[in-house]
Amino acid sequence: PNSVTGHTSVIIAIENAITLAMNVIKPILSKGSQVREVEVTPEAERQWVSNVQDELNNKTIWGGGGNKTAAESWYVKLDEKTGKRWNAMLYPGYQLGAWYRARKPRKEDWVYQ
Repeated sequence: PNSVTGHTSVIIAIENAITLAMNVIKPILSKGSQVREVEVTPEAERQWVSNVQDELNNKTIWGGGGNKTAAESWYVKLDEKTGKRWNAMLYPGYQLGAWYRARKPRKEDWVYQ
């Protein structure tokens, strides 16, 4: 979610997503590892969604709510649970930031079992 940019190659976004996935599952793939699963912490997920939506609302016209100049588009959908509109498609920053985060995932954001 929120990985697409309108100004960068989709290939770079895909490579960033794959790099993040590979870095996060490294402990599972390690020889002799007892780790069998990994999952993002609920707090890290909430923080990610909140940060992305805030950036989209405050810095772009593609926000889902709170932005009076928000554009109507297929990027924005209605969250039936909260009644709020939100953007589940666009990444609000540069792919360079995603590239860096993919290479240095925060260990405290993941639970390994």
